[in-house]
Amino acid sequence: MEMVRACMRPAASASSGPRVLVLGGTGRVGGSTATALSQLRPDLNILIGGRNREKGMPLVSKLGQRSEFIHVDIRNSSRLKEVLEGCLDRCT
Repeated sequence: MEMVRACMRPAASASSGPRVLVLGGTGRVGGSTATALSQLRPDLNILIGGRNREKGMPLVSKLGQRSEFIHVDIRNSSRLKEVLEGCLDRCT
């Protein structure tokens, strides 16, 4: 499986700031967390992790160019591992 981006613009490079992955980012708490993080730390690259791409797209649009959607279901341990390893690879 590969990461699915919900935005059309290229993701910010790892060198342009730190990254954070918000699992459950399409939910109420995760979405609020991602929004607060983007306001407190505009330099963060925020990855919205969730199962529903349609719910993730409006949040990615709201957060701007330093955000992207990653399709992941935490109940799928192999996919979760793949996403986490991908995030680590992208940070190095």
